[in-house]
Amino acid sequence: MSTCHAFIAGAAVLMSGCISSISHPDAPNQVAIEHEVDTYYTSRGSYSFGGFDGIAEAFRKTAPHAELSDQYDPPSHGTFVRIRANSRDMSLGGKVYGYLSVLAFLGAFPFYNGDTGYDLVYEIFHEGRLAKKYAYTIRRHMFVWLPALPFSWISAVTPGEAEATRATTMRFFADATGDHTL
Repeated sequence: MSTCHAFIAGAAVLMSGCISSISHPDAPNQVAIEHEVDTYYTSRGSYSFGGFDGIAEAFRKTAPHAELSDQYDPPSHGTFVRIRANSRDMSLGGKVYGYLSVLAFLGAFPFYNGDTGYDLVYEIFHEGRLAKKYAYTIRRHMFVWLPALPFSWISAVTPGEAEATRATTMRFFADATGDHTL
């Protein structure tokens, strides 16, 4: 891509009004777990904008002795939590329309997408055996339209990926404690 094309693409994105937010499960701020978590695993490369940091923060707060492991498979002893992030991408039609709306027409045509995000799956293992799975949905909502430009500040005060994964992990801790799995 030439410098001219990059400048035009950047100007189109900056001049169009983009409002985005992330929806996630409601979560308590504090959870007291019954069983200590020894290790947990989550892929660092699965998240776009700080999702890993949100999960790590929730573990530091709720299970401070748990260690992050690079090992995907559970160990044969202790309590292990494996977190998998299944990415949900935008449909091909949505991508094409979104790129055309923003880049070709400078946001003159409205574009909305609420299908992207993650399905987070938390798997609890006790002594190497799967005890229970929990699944949660995080969705990113995006609205792009030139007349929305004055309202694009809303994106700065809505939850981001780090807040969404932290809240989802806290919801997981609350659910697992309520089921007496943790």
